[in-house]
Amino acid sequence: MGKKTAKWHDFFQAFFHGLAPAKKPRPDSPFGFAGFAVSFGFALALRLYLAYLAGSWLDDRFDSQPYLLLLAFLIALFLSFWSLFRNFPQE
Repeated sequence: MGKKTAKWHDFFQAFFHGLAPAKKPRPDSPFGFAGFAVSFGFALALRLYLAYLAGSWLDDRFDSQPYLLLLAFLIALFLSFWSLFRNFPQE
């Protein structure tokens, strides 16, 4: 009895499974969407604030104003909208 070797397809399927949209039901009331929007807004604001702190610190350290700050903002925006895409309720 030999050990079964993992295939690349199995690895990539397991790795990218976490990147697929979550299957969440739509909220029954408008307050469910309001809560979803508020949580997205707070998460976006927090990510942008942390991006500002990290980007400005990196710009001061490497004297590269404003490029690393802009890169940090772009990464924060990408992560926020990716999170929105991942967690958006679907039918």
